[in-house]
Amino acid sequence: MHYTSILPCNETTAAIIQASLDVPTQELATSGAAYWASAACLYSSNSTLTDQAWKTWVRINNYGYIPSAAAGIFFIAAFGLSFLLHAYQLFRSRRWLYICTEVGLVLELWGWGTRYHAAEDITTGYVFQLAGLTCAPTMFATNLYCLFTQFAATQDPAILRELGARKTQRWLIIVEVLAIAVQVGGASLAATAGGKSLFDIGCNIMLAGIILQLVLTVVFLAAVVAYFTRLRRATEERVLNVRNRIGFLFWGVVVMDALIIIRGAYRTAELTGGIWGPIATSQIALILGDAVPMLLVVYGLNATHTMWTVVPFERAKEHESTDIGLVQRRTSNGSSLEKADAAYLGGC
Repeated sequence: MHYTSILPCNETTAAIIQASLDVPTQELATSGAAYWASAACLYSSNSTLTDQAWKTWVRINNYGYIPSAAAGIFFIAAFGLSFLLHAYQLFRSRRWLYICTEVGLVLELWGWGTRYHAAEDITTGYVFQLAGLTCAPTMFATNLYCLFTQFAATQDPAILRELGARKTQRWLIIVEVLAIAVQVGGASLAATAGGKSLFDIGCNIMLAGIILQLVLTVVFLAAVVAYFTRLRRATEERVLNVRNRIGFLFWGVVVMDALIIIRGAYRTAELTGGIWGPIATSQIALILGDAVPMLLVVYGLNATHTMWTVVPFERAKEHESTDIGLVQRRTSNGSSLEKADAAYLGGC
């Protein structure tokens, strides 16, 4: 895109650009003079002045860099493929709560689509991509909680003795919805802000929502480890082997939750340092701290979908006595856990 300016490129605008080179980014971002001066000289015949104008232009726009079109294409394709796989699994399994993952993937696609467009026009879409990529992981976390509680509902209720599977799921979703509401509220305020003050308030509200989600995911990880430790004690010692259906589910949940924690830590550091801080203005940090972890999470949700990990236990439970928990029951033909694992290994 060829940018234009209301000012001519002359000695005055050149002096403004040169003076801006040593100005902190946060202060520079509010300078109208530097904005128009750098835009005026982006295509100057003086190569040195052009380089200085582009450095100022990139810093004065919120990204702090020119978003990579190649990265935009890659993540649009990668998240898009997972979206299609989740759509198939959603309608095949009729587990409608997985619509949350689809909504999260739409937000990821929106965010990366906006960034791809920004590769051509850096002046557009910063707040919208920030809002989309910030809110999307809350949707993935919601399905992660549901995956765990749906599995726990097929096992001995005594193992999750504090609350029970349904109450645990209810409270996890309530807190997650609260985190989503706070983040969406902050994103909406930032997107419609008419000045820097309201924009900063919106970002701080988003930060509060991210911290709330980060705390919840850490607590959830501790609860998952405690639950599966109890489950292992109630069954055979090798129940958490990765080639065991339960083990595959356990390690999948642990890894996905850890990735959400990593992403939450990145976003917390980013917004704490401000949108013109060194983390927020690093494209590499965004890709490694947010995009890659979330890409692994959505494919992890594909791999650990309840179609493969929970439904076999639900079917086994239907054919067993309801008086004793599934993990404590054994039949003459072997335990229902063994049957489910045999089916899993047979499908590998």
